[in-house]
Amino acid sequence: MRAMSLVLGLAACVGQPGKMGKQGEDGPAGPPGEGLVWKDATGTILENAYPSPNHPYQLAIQSNGVLFEYTALGGRLALVEYDSTQLTHYYLTSNCTGEGYVLLVTAAGVALKYDNRIIALPNDMEVQVTMGSAWYSGSCHPAAYVADFTMIKAIEALPTQVPPPIAPGPYHLDKV
Repeated sequence: MRAMSLVLGLAACVGQPGKMGKQGEDGPAGPPGEGLVWKDATGTILENAYPSPNHPYQLAIQSNGVLFEYTALGGRLALVEYDSTQLTHYYLTSNCTGEGYVLLVTAAGVALKYDNRIIALPNDMEVQVTMGSAWYSGSCHPAAYVADFTMIKAIEALPTQVPPPIAPGPYHLDKV
């Protein structure tokens, strides 16, 4: 009975929690998570390379966050290419006057070739979703066009991107 009273008495004497102590140093990094990685011909993991969900290419991240696609076998750049002279030009007006726009089917931050220059649309690129006319086949076609249109002047003003160098291929995916 005395032991029980002592335990109850000690439990009743618990005070308020004290101030939190100073945070300690960070511990060592844990093991990498499970997933797929790209490896070169020697079996070395390529840093900052990720499998593409769309096709058997790899994506390498450059320091500014632009993604560059390379072929898995030869390590060649595999970019979507646009020639502005072959693209339909769209206009906000119904008579094909004013600033011209084009339709680029791509995501912001992914490298592409536009007029033989490597560029990437920034995340904050201005986009228009409706147009009043389009110039193709040598004439103006007034109509309502709905898509994601980018101003030609804005595209031409984008800086040229330099793809990061990668080790020689062939490359393969491996599970870690």
